[in-house]
Amino acid sequence: MNHAWKLIKSVNSSSADSNEAQPKLILQSIELYAGFPASVRMETCGQFAAQLCQAAMEAHASKELTAHIRRAWYTLHALNPRRVSASTVGVWRSPLEQTKPKLAAQDIWLDPLSILRMDVRVFESADLADILLTVLAESLIQSRTALRRIFALRHREGGVLQKTHVSAMIQLQEASAVQLLIEAVACARNARVRWLVFEFIHARFLEQRTIQKLVHFQAYDVTAIDDMVAHVPSMHACSEFIPELLVQSAPGLQLFAVRLAAAVVAKYPIASNEGLAKEVILPHIQTTLVQIAGSATTDQLAVGNSMFEAIVVVSTAFVLIRNECAQLAKAVKAAAVDRAKITTQQQKECCARWAMCCDSVLAAVEAETAAAKAKFVPIEDINTDAAVAALEALLKSDKKSGSGRNGSPKPDTKSGSGRNGSPKHAESSTLPPASAQQQSPSFYSAPMQSQFGAAAGNQKRPHSTMAGERGPRPPPGKRDDGPTLPGLSRSNGAIPGLRNLQPPPGSVTPNGGTLPPPHTDGQTGGPSAMPGTGG
Repeated sequence: MNHAWKLIKSVNSSSADSNEAQPKLILQSIELYAGFPASVRMETCGQFAAQLCQAAMEAHASKELTAHIRRAWYTLHALNPRRVSASTVGVWRSPLEQTKPKLAAQDIWLDPLSILRMDVRVFESADLADILLTVLAESLIQSRTALRRIFALRHREGGVLQKTHVSAMIQLQEASAVQLLIEAVACARNARVRWLVFEFIHARFLEQRTIQKLVHFQAYDVTAIDDMVAHVPSMHACSEFIPELLVQSAPGLQLFAVRLAAAVVAKYPIASNEGLAKEVILPHIQTTLVQIAGSATTDQLAVGNSMFEAIVVVSTAFVLIRNECAQLAKAVKAAAVDRAKITTQQQKECCARWAMCCDSVLAAVEAETAAAKAKFVPIEDINTDAAVAALEALLKSDKKSGSGRNGSPKPDTKSGSGRNGSPKHAESSTLPPASAQQQSPSFYSAPMQSQFGAAAGNQKRPHSTMAGERGPRPPPGKRDDGPTLPGLSRSNGAIPGLRNLQPPPGSVTPNGGTLPPPHTDGQTGGPSAMPGTGG
């Protein structure tokens, strides 16, 4: 045992030696430690691992040394995982965390996020990052198991903690760990380190899809979206909740959602994503841009720039919906131009920049090849003078095309002298020949035609003939009461025999129908259908 402690101290003292002698001394210490009995190694593995990790931190630039220490660390970790992990976390804590009390194994699984409060030099070596991620994965599993065991004990005793509460707490804890890793990997320059971190995140997303959705609804830095989509294969599943993420009201979440949607559909140009872009992404972009077109606020400018970039990305990924992208850019430009007509000069300049940005987006969408697409210029970087000049020329062309209100075309008053420019009526019109005139339909059936002498065609007759048939007109001042029916007096209010004047059931009506029999609807009143409604 004493030889083991001396060896551990020698590892600590070898870190102060020259860079050339240090790797040799550490390798010799690892070989000597491997020859100790298993009981001694079980007892001292934590202290020896701490000394090795400290030496690796100071020599993180040496790939050979860190590789040997990584292999030795896994050997020690197999002897006593909890003790070795706790010693490693204690050594790699940041300078600020070093001032706090030492962490035990129980403290780590109660708060696994404390592992990520470490020295930034860990992410400068792939071997050290691999050790850290192994400790983090192990601690998350221990924390998950311990929290569920605590819930089972409390629930048995009648506690208020529910199972959904425990599940939510575990998911939030693991989602926070993923977000911290995304922020940390942005500072990593080593490609191998970045690959290890993205593989860890991919494994967490495959393990629980809920964590992936929770991470993206909490959002992270938009600059990390492209790296996440490029290096995490499970990011294709984000298309399942992108429609729900797009409707978030916060400007930051809108910006994040549009960037994420554009990156996912560009990386995976499949049929389902094409439908997503056409039916969800583009309509949402059009609705938002039309509302904020001409705005000068920082948040809305950022959202507008990200949406314009998304239009270009979608048009490049899906050629079949390029026309929809072009129509979208034209609609946003029209909204900016209309808003420029009723705003102040300062707001007019911003609307002019929006309109010119729409022109650049339209040119990029209509470009045949990716090489022909011009680089996107943000709204705030567009030349104001050129944008205002283009807008003034557009407004002047609108005024020339129509002098009505809001550029509507003026009415044509030269074609006619009527009111409101309506064409005046011709003084004489020539009727078509009688053979070409359309014959009006007959409103009488064949029996009635034979009875009353009605024939198909125009039934108009001269007034003289009609007057001759009626007889001479009565002199002025005298009322013509017409003939009086037999047995009926106009002075008598009663009309005897009125039922006999009604046509019998089954008679043909003027429009070709037949009268139904009375009381066919089961009522005691009059007939169920009025004359002329049959057929």
